[in-house]
Amino acid sequence: MSDFQQRIEAVHASGRPWIIGKAAMSLNGKMTRPAGQGPWISGEASRHDVQHQRSRCDAILIGAQTARADNPSLTVREVEVAEQPWRAVVTRSGNLPPDLNLLTDEFQDRTLIFENLQWEDIWIQLFEKGIRTVMVEGGGSILNQLSENNFIDESIIYYAPFNLDGDTLITAEAFRGLKLEAIHATALEGDLRISGMVHSSA
Repeated sequence: MSDFQQRIEAVHASGRPWIIGKAAMSLNGKMTRPAGQGPWISGEASRHDVQHQRSRCDAILIGAQTARADNPSLTVREVEVAEQPWRAVVTRSGNLPPDLNLLTDEFQDRTLIFENLQWEDIWIQLFEKGIRTVMVEGGGSILNQLSENNFIDESIIYYAPFNLDGDTLITAEAFRGLKLEAIHATALEGDLRISGMVHSSA
């Protein structure tokens, strides 16, 4: 059994899902572009690769701010899957626009809303639904929170080959600074995917 598999089984034995943090960033760690430059940081090859990464997961999790700003669908596209992953939204206020794709599309019955819950309680509820692998796709605040509380087990960052300037651009420095092991670096056209298991001192 590989070290990866041993770690996954140990996390599951503790009663929570394996948590994968995923982000696209500029070389200097910016996760959003300045106004007027478009929504994408990563290139087309990276965005296609994300579909393969999503297909490994039972659920995809974002925060309410990302849901409001981006109105994502969080579905697996371009890759065949037996069933679409669950979509999870974490919110303090419960104030979500009713016309979000996550609440109105054909997979709306696979959307879970977690309002004002501690992370430990969210993991328990997901685990009880049979969810064993969760990909966290944002935003920066959530990725940092989970990193600082040692909840990220695996990191996937798509680095685009440029820097971005702007004090208001979103970053996730705690997540970006996680120490990794079993590291893989993969070129995806102009981008570089850096992935690995988060180092554990246990």
